[in-house]
Amino acid sequence: MEQPLAEKDKKQKLNPVRVPVRTLLPESRTHTFAEVVRGYSRDEAVAEARRCLLCPKPKCVAACPIGQSVDDYIRAIQQGDFQTALSIIVRDNPFPRVCGRVCPAHCEAVCPNAKRGDAVAIRYLKRAAVECVGDDYHFERLSAPGGEHSPEPVEYPMAVIGAGPTGLSCAWRLRQLGHAVTLFEAEQELGGMLRYGIPAFRLPRWAVDADIQRILDLGMQVQTGMSLGTDFTLDDLFAQGFAAVFLGIGALKPKRMVIEGEPCRGLLHVLDFMQQVCSPNPRRLAGKRVAVVGGGFAAMDAVRSARRLGADAFVIYRRDKAQMPASPEEVHHAEEEGVEFHFLTQPIKLLSDQRQRLRAIVCQRQRLGEPDASGRPRPVPVEDSKFVIAADFLIEAVSQEPDTAALAPAGIALSRWNTVVVDEQTQAASRPGVFAGGDCVTGSLDVPRAIATGVRAAVAMDAYVRQQSVEINPHAQPE
Repeated sequence: MEQPLAEKDKKQKLNPVRVPVRTLLPESRTHTFAEVVRGYSRDEAVAEARRCLLCPKPKCVAACPIGQSVDDYIRAIQQGDFQTALSIIVRDNPFPRVCGRVCPAHCEAVCPNAKRGDAVAIRYLKRAAVECVGDDYHFERLSAPGGEHSPEPVEYPMAVIGAGPTGLSCAWRLRQLGHAVTLFEAEQELGGMLRYGIPAFRLPRWAVDADIQRILDLGMQVQTGMSLGTDFTLDDLFAQGFAAVFLGIGALKPKRMVIEGEPCRGLLHVLDFMQQVCSPNPRRLAGKRVAVVGGGFAAMDAVRSARRLGADAFVIYRRDKAQMPASPEEVHHAEEEGVEFHFLTQPIKLLSDQRQRLRAIVCQRQRLGEPDASGRPRPVPVEDSKFVIAADFLIEAVSQEPDTAALAPAGIALSRWNTVVVDEQTQAASRPGVFAGGDCVTGSLDVPRAIATGVRAAVAMDAYVRQQSVEINPHAQPE
C-alpha cells in the first residue's frame, strides 16, 4: 500500500482547504426530510485524510470524549485501508454511523490545521470508513481486567434502564465483557433521542437502526414499553437477581420558560415538537409562522424541520451568532434553507386571541454584558427596545431535565439541578450497585459524551461485580 503522505514527505505543503463534502442543494431541501450531508466518496476520503499531519502527540485523541484513536484510523484511510480504519473505530465506538453524522467533532476544534485553514474533517472520515466497508465488521470480546492472570469470564446478570446512546453503549461494553444484559426501554423502539429527537435529514432512521442492530447482535434481552417507577422499581430489579443496574434514562422532562401570557395554544416544547416531527405522519405547518427560541442543536433541528413542514420558521436567540451552541455548519445550513435569525432578542410576553391561540410575541432587544456561569456574555435588556413579532407557534428549545420521580425514593441522591449524583471516575450512584450516565447525570450533552459515560459505567460495573479495581481509558475521562 502507498505510504501515508504525512510520513512520506512531512515538509510537503498540505492543502489548507478541506475537501468539500457533498450536500443536497438548498433549494431542494425544504420539501424533503432526505439526508442533507451526503458524505465522502472513497477517493474524496483518502484526499481529505492526506491533509492530516499525523501529529506525534495528537490533540484530537485527547479531545475525544470516547478516546478514539483518531490518528490511527486516519493513517489507515490515507492508505486506502478502510477496513482497518473501521476496525479501529469500533474498538471504542459502537455508533460509527451515528457519530459520523451528528458528533459535534470536539476533535476538529483542536486540529492544528485549523490555525491556517480548515480542520481535517474527522467526523466525515469516520462516516466514510463505515460507508465504504458496510456491515463487514465485528465487536471483539474483551477479557476481564487484570491481564493474563484474569479469571475466566463470569456472566453476571446486568440491568440497563434506557436504550438511548448511553444505555446501549453500556450494554455493548457489558456484553463484550461477558455479562448477561437486559435492556429496559420505556418506548416501543430503541434509540432514545437518536430516534425521537433528531430529524431524518440530519440522522436517517436506517443509520440509527443499523448501529443498534449491530449492538443487539451481541446478544441481550430487550423489554420495551417498560418504564421505571411505573412498570418496575430498582428494588424489583435487585430482587430479580440483577448484580448491578445502570440508569440511562436521559433528560426527557421539559423545563418550560416563564413568560407572561401563558398558557396559550401554540406553545410547544422542543421535545414534544421533535417527537411529532419524527413520527410517521408529522403535522403540516403550511402558512404558519413558527418561532423557535434557543441557539443549540435542538433549536436548529426544530426550525429546519418546521421549514420542511411548510412553515415560515425563524429563530429567536438572546445572544449573538458567535455565542450559539449549535455548530457553524448547522447554522449555515439553516440560513441556506431560508431560516431567519433574530439575535440579541428575548421573548417577554405572548399575545393570544379570544380563543387563547398564539398570535404574536412581544420581544426585547438585548446587549451582551459580563460573562455568566456558562462563561458566555450575559444578555442584558436594552431599555425602550420592545417590538412585536407575529407567530402562530412558539417552540421552546431551551432546557430539559431528567424525570427522577422514581429515583429519590429508591435511595438515589440528586443534585440541585435534579440530575443523578455520581462518582466521576466510575459513574457509581449513591446506592450500591447502581450506576448512571448520559443526560440524566450531565444534563443535555452530545452523543460522544453520552457514549463515554455508558462505557465508563460498564467497566466500573464489571469491576464492581468482580470486586476488582477499575481501569478507565485515560483519554475517556469525564469533562
